[in-house]
Amino acid sequence: MIAWIGYFILVIAFIMALYGVGVAAYGALKRKPEYVESARRAMLLIWPLLTVSSLALIWLLNGLGIEHGLDMRAIADVAYRFCDKHNLTYNSRAGRARLASEGVQ
Repeated sequence: MIAWIGYFILVIAFIMALYGVGVAAYGALKRKPEYVESARRAMLLIWPLLTVSSLALIWLLNGLGIEHGLDMRAIADVAYRFCDKHNLTYNSRAGRARLASEGVQ
């Protein structure tokens, strides 16, 4: 089920990418800024779609017990250190919980 959700979201992201490229080209050629703005918004939508699709894939691989080489501890640690260095608040609840369980924070 998770694999199908990830696949479906990935297909939607691909369609949005095609739409964005086509509409941006059309808007630029016809000098219609509303089309270019629509393409920009379509491109902004691709990032969360790819993120959700990737998370579905990681969740699926974890559930099947397949080694995928993604170290969640290292990702949480890098994000925490980045926020700490730039005086930002680290807002990831999952990351904070993971780091707290290992005594980092």
